[in-house]
Amino acid sequence: MPAKAMSAVGRFAAATAATGVTVLSYAAYSARHVRLVKTGPAKDTLLAQAVEVPESGFKGKGDCFRLDVPGHVPIERFVHAFFTSWLFKLERLVLPVATTDSLAKDFAYSRVNEFAIWTAKERTDSELLATWAEEHSPATGATWMRVVHGKDDDGKPKTCLEFGSAIATGDMPYQKAVMAVAMPLHLAYSGLLLGAAAGNIDRTE
Repeated sequence: MPAKAMSAVGRFAAATAATGVTVLSYAAYSARHVRLVKTGPAKDTLLAQAVEVPESGFKGKGDCFRLDVPGHVPIERFVHAFFTSWLFKLERLVLPVATTDSLAKDFAYSRVNEFAIWTAKERTDSELLATWAEEHSPATGATWMRVVHGKDDDGKPKTCLEFGSAIATGDMPYQKAVMAVAMPLHLAYSGLLLGAAAGNIDRTE
């Protein structure tokens, strides 16, 4: 495999595996609280619309995780909590672009449209769709977040946090092999990321 081609996808798999060693105890908690929607995001969402575009290379595939938290959480606060959670900060250490919590907040609140390898493509009052790509890598992807506000059984406000993604790669055998290894790790890691973001909500403004 060409060294440059390993780039994002290969490093992603390696970083995911390394991170997994440090979060085994947290995984047990997340498994009870984070729900994987195997059918993907709802059809009216930005991610669902993006993966259906043939030119995207996503081939109609996207995953979605959901987690309910108490209170009314705006999309900006969710994005801020996600990119500044303790678990995502570990991922930030291996990103090719330096990042800060201040820049993450600016990205969350639409003051900038780029954060590390992500570029905000579309925002609504309840969703963010960002795409990512890295130089010399065949992989590209989309990261998506949404908040759905409602009431719990006692009539108190609650928010369903939704986090999803889609990854497009080339059709070379080594690319497919890397993705075959990375995808199960990606799904497990995504659930942990959402759990970590939810735990960080109360520590963000």
